[in-house]
Amino acid sequence: MDQNTSDHVSYLKIRITKLKENPILNQEQIKAYEKVLGIANTSSSYEEYTNQLGNDSDLFSVAKSEQMDRYRSLKQLYEKFGMEENARVYAKREEVALGCKSYAELATKLPQSLSFVTENETNEKINQSVLVLQLLFQINTIANVSQQKEKAKQTKEEYLILKELDPVFSFDSYFQNPYQLLNPFTKSQMNRLVQKIESLLGEDF
Repeated sequence: MDQNTSDHVSYLKIRITKLKENPILNQEQIKAYEKVLGIANTSSSYEEYTNQLGNDSDLFSVAKSEQMDRYRSLKQLYEKFGMEENARVYAKREEVALGCKSYAELATKLPQSLSFVTENETNEKINQSVLVLQLLFQINTIANVSQQKEKAKQTKEEYLILKELDPVFSFDSYFQNPYQLLNPFTKSQMNRLVQKIESLLGEDF
């Protein structure tokens, strides 16, 4: 197993361990991550790993599972508080996420089901920070350099959106509350991921 694949395996194991701390709330994510981990563990090289991922090389299944778990949990929370209108909105979100087949659909279809409930500022920051983390990881699963550059560009764009929501945010914020609760990376892993993007873009964040 080469270094790139080893890094993926390390990340996946850390992520699964965190998810299993609350398995009821993370059912879909655990299944998605364990499937990817199974592929990584049986791959002898980075190229074989990405080839075996096939159409899921951008880890869309993982992003989709995260959305589904989040909306299902919020739906159940609102149900417990007797807030049926809000529960119905999150049930709709879960339904839409289940039917999405790509990141583009997650980006364009989900907002259509969100208009009934205004997201508070904290949730916006958390959701955006999770998206940046996902993009950081995805860059290293793509073999094609031009696609890596496109993903790096997208990562910077989403990072700047996060900076607008939280002007004091930096990558170091992922090691401080509340963001550290979402971050599966060590500092050395994070530094390598950021350096990879800066190398692809030819500029610093």
